[in-house]
Amino acid sequence: MLNHGFLFSGRGQYFTKSGYEPFQTNLILKLLSRVSMFVNIGAHHGYYCCLALSRNIPTIAFEPHPMNVAMIKKHVNANGYAESLTLIEAAVGSHESRLKLFGSGFTGSLINVHPNAPARECQEIDVVTLNDKVNLKDNKALCVMDIEGFELEALKGATKLMANKPYWIIEVLPPMKIAPHSRMCFLS
Repeated sequence: MLNHGFLFSGRGQYFTKSGYEPFQTNLILKLLSRVSMFVNIGAHHGYYCCLALSRNIPTIAFEPHPMNVAMIKKHVNANGYAESLTLIEAAVGSHESRLKLFGSGFTGSLINVHPNAPARECQEIDVVTLNDKVNLKDNKALCVMDIEGFELEALKGATKLMANKPYWIIEVLPPMKIAPHSRMCFLS
């Protein structure tokens, strides 16, 4: 049981005394108090989904990797949140397609940012657009995107969503030759 009031499994080193990704978690909590819907693009194991769902905020999650999808389902079901989650088992891009996902397990990307990943860790996955899958209607939303370098392609397919002016938190992975780490970017 995490200090945010939900069950979540994971590696101990990610859940420190101050919690998992404390800066990001606190920012997301602050913004969740201002919205009526949460969209998690690249949901990984569903931590931020559970954070929103624990506050009774309907959530749409996008995650293409089957192992991560299984973990999201595990966490959502353990907490009784299944009815409030729409889980879309696909990546997000500028148009519908099928692409190769490089890497697996803890992280993967639609661009080959993991050049040493074994071929057995690559797989074909579905790609959808946010324009086709998310209709906010009149809901104010928070969109969190962490998709390992494919952010621009995903935003190209999100013009309808952007017209609703949701809050955005986007973790940007710069080209590996520029910097070997990621940065967080906030758009409103």
